[in-house]
Amino acid sequence: MNTSKNNGYITLGNVIAVGSMALAVAMSLLIIGINTYESGSTVEKSVVAQSLAEGCAEIALNNLRLSPGYSGDETITIDENSCSIDPFISNADGTTTINCTGTVNDIVRKTQIIIAGTTPSIQVSSWKEVADF
Repeated sequence: MNTSKNNGYITLGNVIAVGSMALAVAMSLLIIGINTYESGSTVEKSVVAQSLAEGCAEIALNNLRLSPGYSGDETITIDENSCSIDPFISNADGTTTINCTGTVNDIVRKTQIIIAGTTPSIQVSSWKEVADF
């Protein structure tokens, strides 16, 4: 009879141990899921911010095409997000640098364009994403 009680305690101990391990695994999966969700949200915001920067760059080139005296220095708001076109920079080699920034909440992405000339059409010599201007 004593063996039966011991077997019961052993079984109960095993159930508690397995249950604890299952709970630990479930909590780990929950934490991983939350981190993945937050990371995915950050990636999505980053993509939107880059799209805004690229969009502002397109707007800057179009405004320059329509009005050769256009020199940037404006902010465009789309929904709750914004992008900015910095004042154009005339370089010593005759090129012009256009810097654009897209912002979504605290995520910032930057695009830099260098144009070689505007006549008879705009000649883009460089278009790249940059970490900073």
